[in-house]
Amino acid sequence: MPSGAFAAGDGPAADPAIEAQFQADHPSDLSPQDATQVRELTVQVWTAETTGQGRDRWPAYFPPTQVPLRAYTQVRVQAVSAHTSGERLIVQLLWAGADPSGAYQDRRPAILSLARTATGWEPVR
Repeated sequence: MPSGAFAAGDGPAADPAIEAQFQADHPSDLSPQDATQVRELTVQVWTAETTGQGRDRWPAYFPPTQVPLRAYTQVRVQAVSAHTSGERLIVQLLWAGADPSGAYQDRRPAILSLARTATGWEPVR
């Protein structure tokens, strides 16, 4: 590993470097203001996706009839990059967390889609 480079499992201290590299590799085409809003929303939606907490905020995305999941723990989003694709945003992210069996891993990839609404962005499937 090059001097100063973070290795897998280095924890939250590595997240800014991971995010900087991820954004360099996956540049966003959003304005800085939109990028900030999308990052905040992505963290909230992905936390709800993986932990189950906060799903009631997006009932169309997380229908009440959806089968309950076995929740992840220690979840945090490490990096986010979004780009437009037609009427939607495609948000690529890296995240860390422990799966239901307790196995912890960072730099897990995921993709979310967002659609613009009158009040901002909303997750869509």
